[in-house]
Amino acid sequence: MLADGKHSTEVRERGRADGLRRTGRGEKAGTKGTARTRIVYKFDAPSWSMPPQTLGSQPPFYVRCDNKTPGVPKVGCVIPNFRPVNIVSLSGPYPNYARHIHDAQASGLPGAYVLGAQEQGPPLTRLTDGKLRKKNGDTACPQAGKAGYPRPAKHSCDEYPFRSTYEGAYTGIKPPPKPGDPLPPNPGRRTFDWCQISSTYLPTGVTGPDGWSACMIPGAENSRAGLKILNPFYRENRVVDGDEFFVLIDK
Repeated sequence: MLADGKHSTEVRERGRADGLRRTGRGEKAGTKGTARTRIVYKFDAPSWSMPPQTLGSQPPFYVRCDNKTPGVPKVGCVIPNFRPVNIVSLSGPYPNYARHIHDAQASGLPGAYVLGAQEQGPPLTRLTDGKLRKKNGDTACPQAGKAGYPRPAKHSCDEYPFRSTYEGAYTGIKPPPKPGDPLPPNPGRRTFDWCQISSTYLPTGVTGPDGWSACMIPGAENSRAGLKILNPFYRENRVVDGDEFFVLIDK
C-alpha cells in the first residue's frame, strides 16, 4: 500500500518457468508442467523522495504451466492448489441461469462456494472430453423426440452440474456404466416447480448430493451464459481437465 492510499503491483516470474519454455516442456499443445516462481511487489508513490521499493516473495513457490486449456492458444501458469470460483449473479443479465444453479446447490448438489465458511463442500471438476460432455447433456436433457422433455417456446434445457464437469448427469454415475450398458435408475434426478418440466419426467422436492437437475430457461439466456460466464471463466483461470472449481451465486 502506498503512502497516498494507492498501490501498484509488478509481478515477475523467476526460476524454472523460462526453462520450461526453452526445453519445450509444457509448450507442445496438450501438455503441462511445473515451474518454481516468485512474485516481486513494487511500492511507489509520487510523494516519496526515495526510489521505489521492491519486496519479493520467499521462498519460491510452484506453479503449473500448460498449453492445454481449451480455447487458449498460449502457454500460461496458475497456482495449482488454488481452486477458482465462478461468480454468477441473481440480479445480473442471466437471472434464470443463476436461479437454477442456486436452487440446485440449495438442494444439495455439489459445487457451491459459501462465503465465510471455514471449509467448503465438494467442488466441481472440469471435463473436456467432447463425447462425455455430450453424454452428460443427453442424460440430463434428453430431446422430446427421444423420450425426453418437451421444450416450451424459446426455451432450452439447462443442466446442473454442468455437462462440462465429471459430476455431470452421465459421468457422475457411480459406479460408471460400461459402454453399451443401459443407464441405472438415478434417484437423485430432480427439477424445480418453476422449471416447466412436468413431474411425469422429473420429480421436485429431491435433495442430496447425488444426481443432477434440469430446468427450462430462455434459450438465448442459456446460450449467452455459457459464452459470457462459464467459458471465459474456464479460459481466464486455465481450468483444464481434472481441475476443481466452485460456483458462487451472488445477489
